Amino acid sequence: MKRSLLRTLALLGLVLPGAVVLAAPSSADPELSTGCTSLHLNEASTLSSTGDIVINGDFTAGEQVRFTMTTPGTPALVVVAPQFGGDVVQGTSGQPMRYTISTSGSHAFRLTTSQSPQSGTLACGIPPTVAVSAPAPGATYAAGQSVATSFTCTAGTNAVAACDGPASVDTATAGAHQLTVVATDTAGLRSVRTVSYTVAKKPQTITFPDAPAGLVWGRDRIPLTAYSSSGLPVTYALDPASTGCSGPYPYFFNQAVGIERPGTCIVHADQAGNDEYDAAPTQQMSFTIGKRPSYLAAAKVTKGLLNLFPTTFKATLRVDDVMGPGSVVRPHAGQPVVFTVDGDVVCTGTTDVNGEARCTTKLGWTKTVNATGYTATWAGDDLWAASTATGVLK
Repeated sequence: MKRSLLRTLALLGLVLPGAVVLAAPSSADPELSTGCTSLHLNEASTLSSTGDIVINGDFTAGEQVRFTMTTPGTPALVVVAPQFGGDVVQGTSGQPMRYTISTSGSHAFRLTTSQSPQSGTLACGIPPTVAVSAPAPGATYAAGQSVATSFTCTAGTNAVAACDGPASVDTATAGAHQLTVVATDTAGLRSVRTVSYTVAKKPQTITFPDAPAGLVWGRDRIPLTAYSSSGLPVTYALDPASTGCSGPYPYFFNQAVGIERPGTCIVHADQAGNDEYDAAPTQQMSFTIGKRPSYLAAAKVTKGLLNLFPTTFKATLRVDDVMGPGSVVRPHAGQPVVFTVDGDVVCTGTTDVNGEARCTTKLGWTKTVNATGYTATWAGDDLWAASTATGVLK
C-alpha cells in the first residue's frame, strides 16, 4: 500500500491530502491516528472517532484489510462499506472484520457503528496462504477410511500465528463433504481454504444359505433367510420363470415361498441400500420342487392253464396326497398301469376308484410254462412320481 493513505472523518466530510493526524474541530472529539503506510512492518494503527471513519488508500490486489472496532457498552453493529463499489462487510464490535482487495488501485472504506464513539485498530497486508494436499480437491474416499489431512500455511506480509484444520478427514458418513483450513498471521490477517471431497457409500453383499433339497410339493412354506453384510433388511421377489412356487408371503418375522406344484423356484434377494450403504448386487437362489411319491402293489397271479385260459393281472395304485396340514395315502383312479412279463408288454389296465387296475390276456406257451413273475408300472403324472411293482406268477 502506498504512502498516500488518507483518513477522514465522514462526519465532517474532511479529506486532507498527505495528513498523518486528522483532528476534529471540537477539542472534545478524539484524534484519528494514522500509520497505515507502516502496517506492512507489523505496526498497529489506532483509530478513534465520534463519527463515521473513512479510510482512503492505494492497495495492491490480494492485500487484505483487517478492521477491529470497539464501542462503549454492549457490542454494536459495525458496517464496513467500500466507497468505490464492492461487497459490504458487517460485523460486531470487538470482533475482527476482513476485506480482501480484488483489484489494485485506490480504495476507500467507511466504518459506521450503531454506537459512538468508536475506536479500534486496523492492519493491512498480504494474508498467509493455505495449501491443502489431503484431502485432494474432488477426491473420493470409502466410508470409514482412515485418511490423515495434509496442509501448510505460508506467511504473507506477516508471520503465521495459527494454521488450524482437522487432523483427519471425516469419512464417517457417505456424501459430499468439505474440509476447511484457516491461516491467521500476527496482524490478524486471515486466509481460509475449503476443499470439497466425497465419501462413497460402503459396499454390501447378500448371502443366501444353501438351497433346500429333496422338496416335494405341498402346503409347506420355505422360509427365505438371506442376509446382507450391512445388516439391513433383505427384500425378495420371485423370478417369472418360476413354475413350482408362489409368494413371497409374510412368515413370522421373515418371508417364505409356497411350494405348490412340481417345478423350479427362483428367488431374487435385494437390498436397496441407505445413506451409508450402496445397493447390494442381486443374489439368486434356485431349487427344485419334486413330485410326491406314488405306491404300486402287484398281486400274486395264477397263470391260465397250459395257455388254454387267459391270465388276469392285478395291481393297486395309491398316491401320497396333501390333506389339511398333513398328508394322506389314497387310491388314484383313472390311471393306466402297464403289465410286462420278461420285458414284454402283455396288457394295460386302468385304475378304478379303489386304485385297482386289471387286465386279462393269454401269455403264450413259452411264458405260461417258464415265467415266474411280472412287473406293473405306472408312468406318473404332473403331480406324482412314477412307481413300479413286481408280482408273482404261479
